[in-house]
Amino acid sequence: MGRHLVLTVHGIGEQKPGETVDEVVGAATTEHPHSQRVPVTVEHDLIQLAETRFDGNPRNARLFPVHLRRVRPVTGTDETLFAEVYWADRSPAPKGPFWTFFDLLRVVLGLGYLAMDNVENNRRWFPTGVVHGFTWVFYGVVAPLNVMLAIGACLLLLDMTPLEIVATPSQGPDRDWSQIPLLWLFYLHGGLTFGAGVIVLWRWARTYLVRIFGRGLFVLGIVILLMAEYGTFHGGFEGATCNWPTTDGRLHRCLPNLEGFVDFSIAALSYAWTTVIALTLLAYLSIFIQVKHLPPHDEKRHRVIYPSVCAAMAIFWLVFSSALWMGFVSLVQRVSQTEPGAPLGLLEGYFAAQLNQAFSSLSVTFAGIVLLGIIGFGLYVIRRIYQERLFEQPETRSRVVLNIRLQWAFFVAVLMIALFIAFHLRREFPQAWLLTWVDQWPMSELHHPLTLLEGATPYLMTSLLGLFLLIYYFSNFVAAGLGTARDIVTYAVMDRCMWCSDASARKENFTERNAINARFRRVLYYGLEVLKPDRITIISHSQGTVIATQMLQNEWVKRKIADTGKPLRPPLPVSVLLVTMGSPVTHIYRRYFGEVFQVSTQAMPPGLTWHNIFRTDDFVGTTIDEVPGLAGNWEVKAAGHTGYFTDYFVWERLWRDVGLRIF
Repeated sequence: MGRHLVLTVHGIGEQKPGETVDEVVGAATTEHPHSQRVPVTVEHDLIQLAETRFDGNPRNARLFPVHLRRVRPVTGTDETLFAEVYWADRSPAPKGPFWTFFDLLRVVLGLGYLAMDNVENNRRWFPTGVVHGFTWVFYGVVAPLNVMLAIGACLLLLDMTPLEIVATPSQGPDRDWSQIPLLWLFYLHGGLTFGAGVIVLWRWARTYLVRIFGRGLFVLGIVILLMAEYGTFHGGFEGATCNWPTTDGRLHRCLPNLEGFVDFSIAALSYAWTTVIALTLLAYLSIFIQVKHLPPHDEKRHRVIYPSVCAAMAIFWLVFSSALWMGFVSLVQRVSQTEPGAPLGLLEGYFAAQLNQAFSSLSVTFAGIVLLGIIGFGLYVIRRIYQERLFEQPETRSRVVLNIRLQWAFFVAVLMIALFIAFHLRREFPQAWLLTWVDQWPMSELHHPLTLLEGATPYLMTSLLGLFLLIYYFSNFVAAGLGTARDIVTYAVMDRCMWCSDASARKENFTERNAINARFRRVLYYGLEVLKPDRITIISHSQGTVIATQMLQNEWVKRKIADTGKPLRPPLPVSVLLVTMGSPVTHIYRRYFGEVFQVSTQAMPPGLTWHNIFRTDDFVGTTIDEVPGLAGNWEVKAAGHTGYFTDYFVWERLWRDVGLRIF
């Protein structure tokens, strides 16, 4: 009687529970020219396993589903148990357009974990400190200020209701209760910002950068409350003539303290962005110092992506948050039944007018996005031309996301933003001697093109509104695409700041990664206990190959597999077959995160056989390089990165070259 345990480990994307194991079982039991199909019966089982030890902390068990398929031939006593290692629920997809937008911003923020992970693996304390400083400013200042301004904009929508925001309401019996004193609005704004920070810290702050974000909101809320309480907003609340006109040409009566507060907030956000861009440029400069020495096969390769990740965070946050604002203003116009371009009361006067000025800097960002798009399109064309032998091409052709040309395009985009900021600072502070270089050649030659970019602001605003509408009406499609980035970011989430610790200590700092790896151990342990197999096969794809290769080097896993073979008579080691498909193990994870993601067959269970299958145009996974003991790298026809589990040519390799047998 043969007993065969097959673990399936899915990759990135929006997988459903049971989907992967059903695809593998369905393809494995379907007639194929290179397999000897026999009639089988398939039993479906489902068990819920605990995420952690059930010891009362937490009080309620946290469970995850394990879908099982028991496959037996109609005649015979052999049995194969297929068990799924499911982990896609660790990064659930959003539902609805607005949650998709916020998830998009959350994924952009989450790129900070990738930047920190990369710099900690490849550089020492100074470059690492620069990247951590970048994430602190981004999470602790920029993101909270955006949330605070969004809360204020929502409060100013009270001006579109029967309620009226006034400087000084009538007193005594003549009091009109439909009038809201402006001071109350400041207290409410500070209270809501403070409350948002408390909720984030209490309910959601389970990871390092989210705690920084929560503390930023918490502090901003206290600052607003203190400013309101100790006189910053007292006095001068009588109406004063503003400089923004209505559609009929008359001037509004405005509230100077509110105007001053918005000015202050926008200025704070501007200076925070200046700091972010400066730290991004410093990150690019830091790639030349304090290099960590890793194994020889990675020593001469480009291993640094943290500067371009920081640049991507800044650029994408600017674009997507601005698109969200434009969509918000458009929706308010529609709800309030005002004509396009008509003022929106206080919202238009104090927020839109100020942010419209900030959109001029986005023109440079938009130019950078266009540059990235041109390079990306060129890479797409090159990949289509060489798709059948793409894995043999130089990295400048075969790579997409981590292509060195695309990474330097991010640098050019950030440099353009930095020059734009320098010109504006020079205009605002003409006596600042640190900015006198702006007036020197060739910097002064850039004044004209930058002015032209400022003139493109109306087109940019239209483009941002179009981006908002695309995400709004195609939110399901966007959410599915986000699944890939979200899963990658989830695997890099950190619990604490440990940038001065060594690699062994930092391994315990990745909470989501360790939780996903723990699922592999628990599913394997369950399969070993219930089946007592004489052979084990692990079929993995994409990110799942990283999980499988890391866990097969885990001492606990190797010991459990070895113990399974001891009751056999005579005692024999359990044979282990590892199949990786579309794997980024060596050319992404080992290369860019080499301190943690080393891989060796010698560190895996004795007698393990490892086969790798890849498509010639796969933009994520390709060959497994420089791993002694690898049984084979098997290429299949071009078809992208998804759909490996049911691909005819993949199963042709599995049956013919890998030698996979179900029984």
